[in-house]
Formats: sequence, structure tokens, C-alpha cells
Amino acid sequence: MSLKDNYILMITSCKKYVKERREGQIEQFLKNPQIMQGIRYFHLEGDQSKFVNNPESKYIVDEKNNIIYTNTEDGYISLPHKIICGLTAIYENYKFEYILKTDDDQRLMINNIFQILDKQIKMQKPDYFGKIFNLNTHNYPDATWLIDRYKVLFPKTYYVGDGLPMSNGRLYGLSHRNVKDLVENKYDEIKKELVEDWAIAKYQKKEYRTNKMYIETEIIFKDINDWLMIKKKF
Repeated sequence: MSLKDNYILMITSCKKYVKERREGQIEQFLKNPQIMQGIRYFHLEGDQSKFVNNPESKYIVDEKNNIIYTNTEDGYISLPHKIICGLTAIYENYKFEYILKTDDDQRLMINNIFQILDKQIKMQKPDYFGKIFNLNTHNYPDATWLIDRYKVLFPKTYYVGDGLPMSNGRLYGLSHRNVKDLVENKYDEIKKELVEDWAIAKYQKKEYRTNKMYIETEIIFKDINDWLMIKKKF
């Protein structure tokens, strides 16, 4: 069974982590046809130097190497802009029913996960899925682990959460109509945000955002350091 036109996997990545994260992820599961079931994947890499002669372009698709270059910076704070560029590139160039999003520091734990997800999605028909929770409004600098990890200082006026569903960024999915609305109507708003998973949740239509499906993403993916620790035990 091919899932080629059902799903596309979009992966945030940084050029400085190509060896450490991206290439290892490709080796671990992305190049395995039995796992991927025909699903295309693209790593997103911000590289504004590629747009010097065409500064109005949002993206460049390098299909041969499975990379979408975005006309953005390549750091943490630029992730919302990078994500909406990536969604735009896929929406404008490929057939899909859902876009799945993850990060290049994630390693797969369940080899048949895409078949499992496909069955659940066909039954529930969500517009938004992931580790869904309702986040109440709070000042983002309170999330000190992010500041420590990425050395990012957020404005004290930057708030996340509105009491409605959102998923963390480890893994989430968006239906075609959800992507269409975000790309066509919310591009400018999303690119100005500072936190990716919040930005994607915030600007969805309430109808789509609340048509949700919960998945336990930590069972599906592990951070690379946790995955390496598990490997050492066996």
C-alpha cells in the first residue's frame, strides 16, 4: 500500500546540524521504503543567500535532495516563518491529504507508524492532530527551559495560549484544507510569530483546530539523545 499522495512529512532542520541530526535521521528511517510507504519527506533549511537574485521568493524546492530552502533565517526564533514557507512550498507543488511535521532531532520508535496513523486518520478525519492539549494564556519567557536551551530571549509582552487546542512541535498533522487556509490567509501573521507550534495552532480556523485527534507523540518519536541512550542499553 502506497501512501504517496496521502501524506508528506515536513521536517524542520538547520544547516549546522546536517551531520549530527539530518543525515542520521535519513539513515535511521527516511530512506527505508518499508517504513515510509511512499511518503515524501522534505527537510526545511533557512538560507537567505539562495534568494539574493530573487528576494521575493518564499522557497526553493530541491526535490533531488529532499530539501526545501526557505527565504528565512535558520535559527529557533525564525521557525514560524520557516514553517509557513514550507507549508506553502508543499501546498503549491504537491498532492497530499495531510502534512505531517516533525524535527530533525527526532528518531522513529515504531516502524509501522504511518500505517497505524493512516487507519486512525481515515476513521476520525481530523483537521489537526498531535499531542493535543488546551494551553491557557501565559507569558512565554516563563518557559525557561526553552530560553536556556536555545539562548533565546522573548519579549515580556509575548504571550502564548488561548485555552483552545494546540499540539507540541514534536509531531503534528494538518489536513489539506487546514494547510490551504493557513497558506492563503494567515501567511503574514504566522511569519511574524516567535514560537512555531503556538503560531500554527493560533491561526487555524476554530472549526479545524477543534476537529482534533490526540496521539502520544513521545511513543512515536524520541529526541536523539534519548534514542541514543536507549540504543546503548540494548
